[in-house]
Amino acid sequence: MSGISLHVGLNGVDPQAYNGWDGFLVSGINGADWMSGMARTHGFANTQYFNSQATVNSILAYLNHAVQILTAGDIFLFSFSGHGKLLSISSVNETEDSPGSHDLSDEAIALHDGVMIDNEIRWHLASFRPGVRIVFIADCCFSGDLIDVRIPNQIHNHPAQPSCSIKMFAAAQENGFAGDGNPYSVFMQALIRAFDSNLPNYDILFETIYQQVVNNPDNIQKPKYLCRGQLNEVFETQIPFTI
Repeated sequence: MSGISLHVGLNGVDPQAYNGWDGFLVSGINGADWMSGMARTHGFANTQYFNSQATVNSILAYLNHAVQILTAGDIFLFSFSGHGKLLSISSVNETEDSPGSHDLSDEAIALHDGVMIDNEIRWHLASFRPGVRIVFIADCCFSGDLIDVRIPNQIHNHPAQPSCSIKMFAAAQENGFAGDGNPYSVFMQALIRAFDSNLPNYDILFETIYQQVVNNPDNIQKPKYLCRGQLNEVFETQIPFTI
């Protein structure tokens, strides 16, 4: 078994790619850097892309590389700390008239030079081989359905359920906001506190994070936990963020 990880953090984006919006954040890079350091101490071979390094092409190239090298028993940890976007439907694979379409918007992550929409993320994560475990931490607004592969992808004709095993911790619901913070976001602060408690599995880790976030008196968000793909007994019982 081997583990690799990718940690993407942005404290802003290129205004030229977003009609003048610079996407300023305090906590994006701090959260990704904490995740990267934690993964390194647990034996992951990790890569980090911060700010201008976090382009659409760089993330796609890494994901394609990971799909090629990981095999059954391996694990991929992918964390994103930055802005999420909620976009009106414009793609041909998820329109109001598409068979099986379940909403009228694309959720997306905001990278330096443009967005990566939910369908792209779903398709790449669903492309991993059977037996691969994937943990996706999405610390951004509108993140709740980023990997929800309940419907086939109309462009790639990809099956609705992947043959790998995916667990996603989303900082917010698909139509909800996530709070920034200093030095860490609201969600990342809860994750760090929960992680320090040495919890035995991902289910309990998420429940602990969830309770900390929703019980915060200044809370504006509700985290979401998704498990997709094939049941993997090792994944269900392993200590979080270990290989």
